[in-house]
Amino acid sequence: MLGVRSVKGYSATMKITTRFLVQVNACVAQVVLFSRIFPEGAETTPENLLVAARAGLDISWLRQFIFPAAAAQRYNEEIGPARKHYNEEIAAVAWKRYDEEIAAAQNCYDEETAPAWQRYNEEIAPVLAKALP
Repeated sequence: MLGVRSVKGYSATMKITTRFLVQVNACVAQVVLFSRIFPEGAETTPENLLVAARAGLDISWLRQFIFPAAAAQRYNEEIGPARKHYNEEIAAVAWKRYDEEIAAAQNCYDEETAPAWQRYNEEIAPVLAKALP
């Protein structure tokens, strides 16, 4: 038992525990946050999912463990508009700003590492040539 009533099957609610999250390789930051919010674990009720989302837990990631295929398909269909809005209007703007903000640092990094990359490629070229059939 992984801390969930049924990993293979679906039940109306399941208890998610810190142990389960560790066993399914959830990221450390999310496991720590979960254990602070739900020290005794939590049933996957609408109320707990809302508490988790408001606390910053990635509840979308959890669906792969709690939904059977048919429910996952319905879920994906129903969240389609929200996902589209996020991807097109929110994430696109955030990625554009991110790219603009790091451009100067990326250029500096590229300039500083260019000589080393050139030497590296020159050193591996003969080895690569030998390895070719």
